[in-house]
Amino acid sequence: MDTKSIKELKILHEVSKNEHINQRHLSKKLGMAAGLVNIYLKRLAHKGYIKVSGIKPRRLKYLVTPKGIAEKSRLTYEFALISYKYFKSATDDIRKKFGELEAAGQTDIVVYGTEELAELCLQIIREFDLRVIGVVDDHAESAKFLGYPIIPAELLENLKFDKLIVAKMDSTDEIESLIAQLGIESDKICRMLEV
Repeated sequence: MDTKSIKELKILHEVSKNEHINQRHLSKKLGMAAGLVNIYLKRLAHKGYIKVSGIKPRRLKYLVTPKGIAEKSRLTYEFALISYKYFKSATDDIRKKFGELEAAGQTDIVVYGTEELAELCLQIIREFDLRVIGVVDDHAESAKFLGYPIIPAELLENLKFDKLIVAKMDSTDEIESLIAQLGIESDKICRMLEV
């Protein structure tokens, strides 16, 4: 699914929820430039997916047509299918890495991160004979994450663990720099879902 299709789906979704939505609100809600929203609305109207009614430019109504509803359904299905395939592939990759750690006897694990990827890793890790020492996150709002204690990053060098699971999709340069400063050997690091 390309970027254009995703933007069209987002606009169709928002217009179907609120026919009185205007381009400025769409722009803010979707994080797109107002001019780009205008282009997409015109394109969707030209394709027959939405109908634009009203006299004044600031008082336009956008209605999703039956053809637009069908297109929104098709795009939603395509997006869901791609998302499912990605999720399945990601969970398979994570299971494979955890299986390799278990087979190598590297059972004491620290998870770096408290976002969706870390949550997925902590759910899957229960399928293996691995022990989570703790979760590292300097920006956490509580003392535990999914029942595991949250440890400040500077305490990593004092912990005894076999692998540090980096379960974050962003800030990888920042994490790499911090890990290097703490003197953690690169062979103790396992990155999940490397892109």
